[in-house]
Amino acid sequence: MLPTGDVLSIIAIVISVASFSVAFYSAFQDRPRLKIRSQYFDASEWGPSHFTITLVHKGRRPIILNLLGGADAAGNYGGTYFDHDKGGRRLGEHERYEQTVDYEGTIQLNPEGDDLLFSKMWVEDSLGNRHPIPNSESFIKRLRAAGKEVG
Repeated sequence: MLPTGDVLSIIAIVISVASFSVAFYSAFQDRPRLKIRSQYFDASEWGPSHFTITLVHKGRRPIILNLLGGADAAGNYGGTYFDHDKGGRRLGEHERYEQTVDYEGTIQLNPEGDDLLFSKMWVEDSLGNRHPIPNSESFIKRLRAAGKEVG
């Protein structure tokens, strides 16, 4: 039989480990987790070629989306704000937002005339984390090819 002091020490360690595990799991669940899906649609009688981006927040605490942005082949980047007047698009737990991107949405127009032709796209949250849009590179190429066929 173990002495009383050893038993109390073992119980204290077990409680500490359990407490740490619960705190770690809770912190893991509280972080912002954005699930992004994208789907391409060819031109049809319902409209021109485009792709949709579906954003679903899987975390428990709200996430604020600031930018729908992209970068060109040289690494220059730009973007368009989500709900600029409101300070961004707020997504609560399991909330969903959908954005459509057409050919013009893949070009960042600048007043100086040096427009950015995005080669990949991402969504940026209020913490500055950039979440890449799956398949955006191939979708942008398909939109440009479809634009050349029409224009």
